[in-house]
Amino acid sequence: RLGHMPIRAGKPVPPFLHHFSTTWVIVSATKEAFVMDCGVPSVLDGLRQLQADHTITHVTGCWVTHYHDDHVDHMAQFQAAYPCPTYADTIVADVVTAPHAYRLPCLSPTVVRVDHRTRDGERWQWNEFRMTAYHFPGQTHYHGGLLVEGRGVRLFFSGDSFTMAGLDDYCSGNRNLLGAGVGYDHCLALLAKLQPTHI
Repeated sequence: RLGHMPIRAGKPVPPFLHHFSTTWVIVSATKEAFVMDCGVPSVLDGLRQLQADHTITHVTGCWVTHYHDDHVDHMAQFQAAYPCPTYADTIVADVVTAPHAYRLPCLSPTVVRVDHRTRDGERWQWNEFRMTAYHFPGQTHYHGGLLVEGRGVRLFFSGDSFTMAGLDDYCSGNRNLLGAGVGYDHCLALLAKLQPTHI
């Protein structure tokens, strides 16, 4: 609408990063791939094409940002095709492994297998990248963020907690908490502390 802040231009994407719909794929120097979310069938087509082009050899990890249908609807098919370890914030894992137990907007009925439930601040090494998991309760309380450091950049995968347009789907149904140190206030403080080069 008139008077709205314009959307800021995005930064160039590092060459080792690929994007399909709501999915991001990190490609290591080893040609292994690490996938963020899988909401639509075209992601599997994209991964197969990366394999056919010899851009990647296989998928060795997956991170689930949150439970919304456009991020997890095809996780079961992804996990069947690529049986790699799946990581998720422990609060996110509670929802995606038992969606029938929750009543939330855009909740996918897909049951996701989570192999590793991460703690806030948990860190591990994936090839040349250092990964740090965070509880990231922006768009919804049930949301995780992943800091990926390597090749001269600090990428923060924020799922839908931040978008090019700003704050997305801010509503009580998504369990957005208000107050100091919670919800988006927590997320903004964390990003100010981490200083990622890309979000």
